[in-house]
Amino acid sequence: MLIDEAHKKIDAVEKKLIAIKKQTAVVKKIKDQGESEDIAQNKDANIAFPKQNKLVLKFWDEIKNNAPSGFVIQGNLLRHLSFNMVGDWIDIHHSDIGQALESVKEYRKKLAIVEYLSGLNPEISKVSSMLLDGEIDVALKAVFATLDTKIRAYLSITSRVSTVPAIGKAFNEGILKAPDSDNNDSARNFLQGVVGYYRSNILHRSLPTNRNNIEASASLFCLAHEAFTLFAFCSN
Repeated sequence: MLIDEAHKKIDAVEKKLIAIKKQTAVVKKIKDQGESEDIAQNKDANIAFPKQNKLVLKFWDEIKNNAPSGFVIQGNLLRHLSFNMVGDWIDIHHSDIGQALESVKEYRKKLAIVEYLSGLNPEISKVSSMLLDGEIDVALKAVFATLDTKIRAYLSITSRVSTVPAIGKAFNEGILKAPDSDNNDSARNFLQGVVGYYRSNILHRSLPTNRNNIEASASLFCLAHEAFTLFAFCSN
């Protein structure tokens, strides 16, 4: 899903949630005023408030049709992934609009982070849809695998040779050069560290629970961006 589409959908969800809130406020007002004892005591909203209930269900159906990535509708529950691990749900019933609107705010904050990351290196922008769906671990693996593949392809590294020593050899032979020759060692060490430590851990291990959310993992995507950028400079 594109980010602009996510913006449109969450705007539509918020608009309908506010509309539901207004309708439930009408029902509360009727009860508080005690205009009809039968209505006030009737527990069946379909019978007591047919007009308001019909509108609430209509708005809820519209929310179902507009729920962006990260939200899933199950019956009367709006389940919010919160850009986190699959299974980490926040359940919201349409009667708890306050909580639903808070989740919309949280969604917007996380969407802003994804939007920022999508403006970095194109290889990171490619995984934006994964991030919107909460697939943080998968997205990170894709980004760091691509970084390794690009380096290996440029240096024509064979399957029996590891990437890290090949990077060192390439700098020693002048195949890779830092934009400023005085920083050659630093550039080499940075690329070797990103590939040798971060890429290795990300590809071969599951992302720790405390980092499997967009806020905690954003720095790793930024790290990959810096590695892509430096490699591009060094290989030109």
